Amino acid sequence: MGYERQQGTLELILLTPASRTLVMFSRAAANLVEAVWMFSIFAILTILFMGGLHVAHWWLLPFAVMVLLLSAIVWGGFLNTIFLFSRDAGFLYTIFEAPMEFFSGVRMPLMAFPIWAKVISFLFPLTFVLNILRAIVMEGKTLGSICNPLIELAIILIVLTAASFILVRYAEKHAKDTGNLTMF
Repeated sequence: MGYERQQGTLELILLTPASRTLVMFSRAAANLVEAVWMFSIFAILTILFMGGLHVAHWWLLPFAVMVLLLSAIVWGGFLNTIFLFSRDAGFLYTIFEAPMEFFSGVRMPLMAFPIWAKVISFLFPLTFVLNILRAIVMEGKTLGSICNPLIELAIILIVLTAASFILVRYAEKHAKDTGNLTMF
């Protein structure tokens, strides 16, 4: 968002007749496609060349991918909303990205964490998405057995979406109060 402030994107976000929160989530979806297209192609080619993917309940894979995409879009929309409050969002991205990777269990299993770190891990949607993906792909669990992580993830996503709506309204109000749509 730092570069986009110089290009007038912030003014477009706050002056458009479209829902600002919808714009934030749409930007997150577009950034997601931009960021993962090469990895997706690599993953598909790897699966093809390795003789396929052997999953007990193959029909859950598209569902798991949709859960992953939805979670990434909601998290990205939430971050885009927070970035509306900063002149340079680069440092905010760094502040949020490293703890998310560490505490969600990407680099280290959650079982190795102390209690306080486990509590922090439940703030990130990626924690629940990883648990769901591991349960489906590695453990062969069914939809019924992953209901609890799905419900927990749904709660986190609803909270993040509600927070995004509130923060966008606050950012817009603050920009109108100060009369500054570029840097507020």
